Amino acid sequence: MKRFLEVTGWLLLLQGVGGLLHTWTGWFERWALVYRVGVLEGHEIFASIVLAVAGAAVLIASERVASVLGAPERGGGTSSGRGPTPPGGAREDQDGAQ
Repeated sequence: MKRFLEVTGWLLLLQGVGGLLHTWTGWFERWALVYRVGVLEGHEIFASIVLAVAGAAVLIASERVASVLGAPERGGGTSSGRGPTPPGGAREDQDGAQ
């Protein structure tokens, strides 16, 4: 999921920046897709800005998704940092005593 969001975010960001660079410098003539979509004619700058901002938002969301889905369980029931408490509630020490 994270990889998909990262790739999508980068593509959106690159298309937005490429569209803006094409507007300002004339570069990326064949690369910027904003200029190939007829519906966006006359709104290329706005569409490029929206793509760049959306790409940045998706990249930030991919980091958040990764931190939420990949994070270890918070709390865990102990303050010793040895992991969560077993379902019975008791934890055996190193020597086997409870």
